[in-house]
Amino acid sequence: MVFRRPRVGYHRLGVGLRSHSEARASASRRLKPMSTDAATTSLRANRKPRRGVTPATMGDAPERGLSTPRKSVARRSATQKPVISTALRLPFSEVNWLDGQYIAPIALLRSALFSVSPKGARRQLNREALATLEGFELRFSGEILDQTDEDVWLVMLRQAREHGMGLNVHFTLRSLLKELNWDICGKSAQRLRSSFLRLANSSIEMESPDLHYVGHLIEEIMCDKKDGEHYYFRLSPRMAAFFGRDQYAYLGIEQRVQIKGVVAKWLHGYIEAHPRGFPTTVDHLWKLSGSTTPVRKRFIASLRSALEELKQCGVIESWRIADHITVFAKRATERERLTTTMIPAR
Repeated sequence: MVFRRPRVGYHRLGVGLRSHSEARASASRRLKPMSTDAATTSLRANRKPRRGVTPATMGDAPERGLSTPRKSVARRSATQKPVISTALRLPFSEVNWLDGQYIAPIALLRSALFSVSPKGARRQLNREALATLEGFELRFSGEILDQTDEDVWLVMLRQAREHGMGLNVHFTLRSLLKELNWDICGKSAQRLRSSFLRLANSSIEMESPDLHYVGHLIEEIMCDKKDGEHYYFRLSPRMAAFFGRDQYAYLGIEQRVQIKGVVAKWLHGYIEAHPRGFPTTVDHLWKLSGSTTPVRKRFIASLRSALEELKQCGVIESWRIADHITVFAKRATERERLTTTMIPAR
């Protein structure tokens, strides 16, 4: 930067100067041009700070024109919140998920959410309290669910493990029917669609000392009408609270496919969700399973059949019911489970 030297009277530059040469030298010293860096520093130091901008932050302003951020930009950057993705991964990164395993929350497996009601007309419930674990409170609204709906939900949870909660999961009816081991036909497809509607339209309210959840088992489901076999579903990200540490259980897929009875299917989830759940009482299982059987003796008969079926499928090693009151069951070892699952289902 070059400064033009103005004409200045020597009498203004110094007082009592002895000669014109001394006055000329003094003027040269006072009007000596500054370098570019020095001029920049001087301008920044003498500039009046803008409102909301301190001298310390002025030094960090961009060099273009030595300007500071506009007021609107500063206000927006100060109030702007960080973007948080609503898609929460299922917490399986630290879990060795095997292809032969389903996974489900313990609080829902050991409850009457997926009841053992017989086939027929389904009741419509409105915030009705269902039996569940001690310390939990479960209310349900919608068309009552059964073990068929639980099988469908388990398969959908497994398919979502690679996508996470809050993201669309693509599947076909044929792929789900194969995983469920159902016949690939129009009747099975309609049965599957009906289960989709029940799972998506129903809502649950689960409350515990550490959790209060209100939502759906399936957040939404969509069918691509251009190709009627392609579907998309999404799970609520808030459901991740059910899959915390020690809050979920594994269910063997091969064993689940072999089990046919509805009481046996419910007992399968109950046993896997709490391996030390025995001994227990008949009345406790009668209530917790949501059985609509009015006669206790009939429920005991169905309970005997279910325990024997679980023994044949390798879930338990032995069982007995003492005095029609206490139920004893011993879980099968891992070797016995593997040996039993090698036997093809009839």
